[in-house]
Amino acid sequence: MASPALDQLPHTIDSLPYGVISYPAHPKPRCAVAIGFHALDLSEYAKTDVLKDVFPSADSIFSESALNTFAALPWDQRKAVRSKIQDDLKSGRVPSQCLIRLSEVQNHLPMRIGGYSDFYTSLEHVSRR
Repeated sequence: MASPALDQLPHTIDSLPYGVISYPAHPKPRCAVAIGFHALDLSEYAKTDVLKDVFPSADSIFSESALNTFAALPWDQRKAVRSKIQDDLKSGRVPSQCLIRLSEVQNHLPMRIGGYSDFYTSLEHVSRR
């Protein structure tokens, strides 16, 4: 059976949604992107030094248990990382040990949210009518 084309998978090369995962070989939550039926473990990917030219601190940031630090980076830096991941996926340069089947991963909340309080804005908002 032939493998599906990258553009026919549930998570395509154009979307690459970020998330936080863990899996049996690495039970501590870490950053990832979904591609096809796999998660690309960004911590393991960064350890191969493929991101060192576009994102020197990738190894430490992608080893975190939330995406907050990465999300706080300037847009052009995040875009450079995404472009590098896309290029490596298209050309087959992503090491196989960095790709984990989605069926094997546990998803975690991707962001740490602090200081949130629930409130309402008007009496009509909370009234039963």
